[in-house]
Amino acid sequence: MLLEDEIRNETNRLAELRTQIRQTIDSVPNTDERLVLRYRYLQSLTWEEIAMRMHACRMSVIRWHKKACRRCRLYQNQLKYKKSWYVLLLFGTVWLRFGMLFWQNHCAKI
Repeated sequence: MLLEDEIRNETNRLAELRTQIRQTIDSVPNTDERLVLRYRYLQSLTWEEIAMRMHACRMSVIRWHKKACRRCRLYQNQLKYKKSWYVLLLFGTVWLRFGMLFWQNHCAKI
């Protein structure tokens, strides 16, 4: 029971983190920049995959990403966890995927 509670708590924390990441991304006013962040951090696409979906070149996608990063720093204070939003995105995306995989594997064994 203790392990299940710990996993459930971690999953809830990661879901909250994903919500905060989504809110930060949604606060970016430029559509192209916002899409790049969504594709990169919520869908884990490569620069090339993002460029294909957006019908743009790879360098434009990277440029939009850099601009979005600068804009997101303005919204950093909205986050519950007072870390750099960029680290939060990377950490949150990786841990959310790890947590969900771990939880699915755990449930499959039961």
